[in-house]
Amino acid sequence: MMVGKPKSCTACRQAKAACDARRRAPGICSRCSERSLTCRFDSSFRRIPTRQIAQDVVRELHNIRASQNGTEVTSPLSDGTLRECLSDIETTFLPHGDNMSGTFSLGNLSISSDAAIELLEYFGRHYWMHAPFVEPVNSPSRLAAESPLLFWTLILIASRKHSNHGYLYARDVFPLQELFAPLASKAIRSVEDIHALLCLCLWPIPQRRELDDPSWDYVGLAVNACVRMRLHTAHSQLQPSVGPADQQAAVAHVSPRSRCMTWLACFCISTQVANFLGFMPPLSSQYYLKSVRRAAEDLAFQGTPDYCAKIAVYEVMCNYNVSLEDVEEPAAKLTLSQTFDRALTTIRASYDAHWTTELDVTFQFARLNLYATVAVAQHTHDNQVGSIHRIIQQEAMIYRGLEAASSLIVSMQSIRAGLLQDPKHYFANLFFAAVFLYRMIIDDPTIDQEHKSRAMQLITDAQNTYLSLSEYPEALRVARLIDRILCLAPQQPSGRTMAGYVIDDRLGASMLWDTLSRIAPRLQTMLENGASLQSGTPNNPMTTLQSPLPEMTSLDASFPAEAAFLALPMAQDLCDLDPVDFSTFPSIAELEQLQ
Repeated sequence: MMVGKPKSCTACRQAKAACDARRRAPGICSRCSERSLTCRFDSSFRRIPTRQIAQDVVRELHNIRASQNGTEVTSPLSDGTLRECLSDIETTFLPHGDNMSGTFSLGNLSISSDAAIELLEYFGRHYWMHAPFVEPVNSPSRLAAESPLLFWTLILIASRKHSNHGYLYARDVFPLQELFAPLASKAIRSVEDIHALLCLCLWPIPQRRELDDPSWDYVGLAVNACVRMRLHTAHSQLQPSVGPADQQAAVAHVSPRSRCMTWLACFCISTQVANFLGFMPPLSSQYYLKSVRRAAEDLAFQGTPDYCAKIAVYEVMCNYNVSLEDVEEPAAKLTLSQTFDRALTTIRASYDAHWTTELDVTFQFARLNLYATVAVAQHTHDNQVGSIHRIIQQEAMIYRGLEAASSLIVSMQSIRAGLLQDPKHYFANLFFAAVFLYRMIIDDPTIDQEHKSRAMQLITDAQNTYLSLSEYPEALRVARLIDRILCLAPQQPSGRTMAGYVIDDRLGASMLWDTLSRIAPRLQTMLENGASLQSGTPNNPMTTLQSPLPEMTSLDASFPAEAAFLALPMAQDLCDLDPVDFSTFPSIAELEQLQ
């Protein structure tokens, strides 16, 4: 047992690294400063043998693979991807089953036990990799009895793209909404209810208008419920609870791993949703960021390296949102943004061996959002004369943004085959990249023709990614919107066609919302005048497509109310502008008739 105050901080002792905290007191040690770690001294700290834990995890996964495939598997975890790891151990989401018969019922909806098991297994194969906070389902019948909200949420999500049970999606929507009703009038006491909310943030029920997407409200409920249930507090730091016995029991049964995973999921999802909408992330304060870091440390090697990298990326996003918002001087804001850009680059280098295409989409969006924040700030203060050095820095930031958008679009192309089950934010990030490229092309006269041509090709590539999923109306909807944005470009006068920002109070997302808010009235005018919006028109040099886009088709009952996951302007909804192409989605009343 150690006697007296330790000479090294906890982080350095865990890494067995030299610590200069005493020499730098009262500041933190240089290692914690460089790596953005929490520099603290804990007399009760016991070093975790992480190397042995990692070896045990790898060995166990190797054994699972060998037992399932019946063959020897070499180099386990060599790809470092969560998608492939979970694909190999997919049966752990539903390890046993119930050997049951009968049906599960919700309102007028009934499904057989075989269908329920098939859908839960489908969720485990295709969705669980994106929602690792959901606990394995040891007994479907028990889950349905104890947490009907989570059970039917999983059934809803899995049925949406299922080839045999897609018809259930339309029938499950309204009974599920009735299960959500008590959450608005009674405090949440179940971690399973939080998991259901988080799942519907990742795969929300499609709405006719983006403004009606409740993801922001759902993640707010989830975050506040976690805090109220003290899931953000480390298990080792829990103190006696105050409250009814049933509430204490509801929290007591939550495992330390589930506490960490749930809190980290709240952090990641709330940060993603907030940045796309242009709101300050709800967990961006240092108090909550410390709890996030503690949860990540407590999770140790139960989380995959790429998941740890994603948490680090979202933490940088929170930090730069807060810091850049507090700085008014454009030059200081530009310099500060370069610091955060280097922090993101460091994360990329640190996790290079475990990098995945899905993680790269999140990483590139974090970079794009940072560059967009700077671009909006520079345009807002465009009347200020800057130094040559500042102008060079600004142009360098723009070109880094073009490179980040390019990488994001290429990453989305490479995972195109798995996009059907990917969460909504992947598609939203792709649309953000396309708008960023479009805005840079028409806003910045210093971009040379070669980079403009490259950017146009990338926008077309993004559109083609949506078109590859054109059998689904929401994907075709985004493709047509991108096409119309390009068609409207020649309507702008030469020079800085959208100089300045009408909407500049939505952080980095101001670029997206401002672009769409400006396009909406011109699109309305063109529609009223009967102008053609087909791609490839002779007077449209911005458009590179040579063939018209496929027409929107009516929806069958198995794919109801599909509306855009894309962003639409806060003041006006593009859904209301084109009755031909955007009103083919059935209304709520029409959906009710399907039941």
